[in-house]
Amino acid sequence: MSFEEERAQAERALAAQAGDPAPEFPEVATRIQQARERLGISEEELVRRWGADPSVHWDLELHNDELFQCVDFETLPKLAAALEVPLMAILFGEEPPEPIDKVSYQEVAGRIANRMRSESLTVQRLSEIVGWELQPILERPEALGSYNIAGVHDVCQAVGIDWVGLLQ
Repeated sequence: MSFEEERAQAERALAAQAGDPAPEFPEVATRIQQARERLGISEEELVRRWGADPSVHWDLELHNDELFQCVDFETLPKLAAALEVPLMAILFGEEPPEPIDKVSYQEVAGRIANRMRSESLTVQRLSEIVGWELQPILERPEALGSYNIAGVHDVCQAVGIDWVGLLQ
């Protein structure tokens, strides 16, 4: 599949609501395992290189949704570096054919604040709408990095930002 097809597959899976049929995420588990094996390192060595808690890796090579739902966004570049593979290739099978505009955590926080003002919403109400706690992001935009991909996706979608731009 192409970058665009895998990205669309990821977007569908991330947008699925509870109760929907189980969404299919891109084949990231296989890509992680193959990259690790290509390097000739064990799972333990990968975790050491990555600097992650060993429990984070337990299902990473078994379930495609793990990377999207269980790994902090800010640690994704470290995983890609540990595997010596571009992050976009892990997530979407290859690098994007066109550059993706870079976005910062500060831009996301600014858009959250703008939406609250323009729609006269409290942070609590907008958090309910989005499904994620937004106060930490408003207080310290870098807090968004502690959310998983699913959370970053939902927050960015709520404020009209392409979450993939945060990976640049």
